[in-house]
Amino acid sequence: MSDILAGLTPAQREAATHRDGPLLIIAGAGSGKTRTVTRRIAHLVATGVPPGQILAITFTNKAAGEMRERIDALLPAVARSAGAPTVATFHAFAVKVLRRFARAAGLDPRFAILDPRDRLALVREAAVSARVDLKKTSAHALAERVGRAKERMDDEAFAREALGELDRAAAAVLPVYRELQRRRGALDFDDLVAETVRLLEGSSEVRELLLDELRYVSIDEYQDTNHAQYRLANLLAGERRNLAVVGDPDQSIYAWRGADMRNILRFEDDYPDAKVVLLEHNYRSSGRILAAANALIAHNSERKEKQLLPTGEEGRRIDVLPCSDPEMEADAIARRIKRLLGDGVPPGEVAVAFRAKAMIDPYEQALARHGIPATVVGATSFFDRREIKDALCLVRLGVNPRDDLAAVRALRLTARGVGKRTLDQLYAYQRRTGCCLVEACERAQRVGGLTPERANALMDFARIVRSLEREAQASAEHLVNASIASGRLLERHEEGDGEEARHANLRRLAAAARGADRRAGGGARAAREFLDRLALIDAQDRDDEDSGSERVVLTTVHASKGLEFDVVFVPGLEEGLFPHHRAVEEGSLEEERRLAYVAFTRARKLLVLSYAEQRAQRGGRGGRRRPSCFLYELPGELLWDPQLREPLVLPDPAEASAATAPARASGPRSRFGATPAGTKLVGLPRRASSGPPLWARGLVGPKPK
Repeated sequence: MSDILAGLTPAQREAATHRDGPLLIIAGAGSGKTRTVTRRIAHLVATGVPPGQILAITFTNKAAGEMRERIDALLPAVARSAGAPTVATFHAFAVKVLRRFARAAGLDPRFAILDPRDRLALVREAAVSARVDLKKTSAHALAERVGRAKERMDDEAFAREALGELDRAAAAVLPVYRELQRRRGALDFDDLVAETVRLLEGSSEVRELLLDELRYVSIDEYQDTNHAQYRLANLLAGERRNLAVVGDPDQSIYAWRGADMRNILRFEDDYPDAKVVLLEHNYRSSGRILAAANALIAHNSERKEKQLLPTGEEGRRIDVLPCSDPEMEADAIARRIKRLLGDGVPPGEVAVAFRAKAMIDPYEQALARHGIPATVVGATSFFDRREIKDALCLVRLGVNPRDDLAAVRALRLTARGVGKRTLDQLYAYQRRTGCCLVEACERAQRVGGLTPERANALMDFARIVRSLEREAQASAEHLVNASIASGRLLERHEEGDGEEARHANLRRLAAAARGADRRAGGGARAAREFLDRLALIDAQDRDDEDSGSERVVLTTVHASKGLEFDVVFVPGLEEGLFPHHRAVEEGSLEEERRLAYVAFTRARKLLVLSYAEQRAQRGGRGGRRRPSCFLYELPGELLWDPQLREPLVLPDPAEASAATAPARASGPRSRFGATPAGTKLVGLPRRASSGPPLWARGLVGPKPK
């Protein structure tokens, strides 16, 4: 017992030793929340709770894997047993429940899970059927809005309340999209949790069985839960109410994805007897970085009051780079990174965090010009590579021959000459008979309008699928290797550059299947679980693939959540960009501030902020930019101009607001020319009115490096 709790702070220990009843852990950035949650799970087991009765829900597979490893290290005997705690993402947990109770949920146990590309294709098809003009409405935006509507779990209310053009289009597309899903026996990501909620709310038998098995529930990143996840959390709490939630309202940055920060803010209203524990000690960032983050987030009103308390050294001030334009900003950042690497900072410990992905290109090019290795997080996922998608469409058919979306890709891959006309003939036969695409291919001679050669090619394709079905009964690895062979993928992709990489990717896929066989013991179950595991890799997990290399990391702030680096650059701190103009227009300034807070707290030792005085605006027009309001919210004594080696001078906000002025008035010189007349010193004064500088008089700490 003492080993389990060793090294915990009083607050962490208070949370870790809480056993029964609701628990709210407000965990600031870098405060050791995973350590606390895993110690609590170990403590529950040590005090008599059967490990199989514990469920821990995370938001990404990476977080689930890390938590599982820590629990296994704390409880090695439990790790080797069949009754270990369940650690899963919301979606992975939902899939397990839905497959187990598929009949009660009104589903085929072999239901397919649509990946984002499949979902987009189906939304486009639904939009055409619903007569929605995709020239006026982006298919991507429409798919996202359909997803948000589904998470509300009330299609009729969404349709009634649809006001804007996009909402009305989504309301028209949604029922058609659902029908297309039903025909294909497919669910998408947004369905998984919602269908689990409907199952548990609609079947007291299933609910009671599940709640008897899972008596202690822990949910991470509770500030990022949406409506369906919130309902599932409360269902899992049941009458025992042994629900522990962990999160930080100050790091809620996914409202655009349906997250509702109010879920964590109202936890004490939902559970008035909840124990509340604040984890405020930060073990990641220097004191000055934390002071900047605290000062920034204090301007938000919708939050739970807390401070990030430093446990390490005070550290350097926050460097701020005023730049004349994005090209100079990119070059200044590249030069600074080159010096850092020359000083021995590992490339993988340097990140540039952007407000928007569209900003990244010139910065990536600047790094390349300076010979600096860099990786763009999420640029090309392993699972988006052509050879992997080709293999997986065949694997999917081996597990579920009724997966028509996979069948379309596989047909084009293996049956020559299959184009729109052939597919239209197959679709027409499907509509007449109600069969799936593979069955239509088996009956190609009855389809009508097909040449004998084309009909034979389609029947050959169907035989390949039936052969893959048999391979799926043996093992996941057998199925993957058979899919690669059936699609002739090694030969198909062997020409041109990247041959070795493509072959290595296919070997990596086979190795992943081998791992699924080890976990599940082979057989059809292994093949299904392998496919589920791949389908449940969400956007955040795909981004994480690129975050551990020995290269400088270029990432959006959203994708940087959960990561940390010795050095973090945050460019583009300008009004209209960060905070983004759309957020300001929609009244979401506080979420933008939380986003900046997340960016700041990724840094351990050095935080470098920058802005451009000129940047192209919407429509491609050049325009003057004001420094971000977030810079003015930071304490002046924390900000440092590394080029002038003196406290930062920001333009007076009133002067900066005159963004349409054709030229800057004359005044003191800066490295970018004249500083506007009337500039106000926002940092420390360059010199005291008399005597030595403040650092020399011991008023602001040691002389900056």
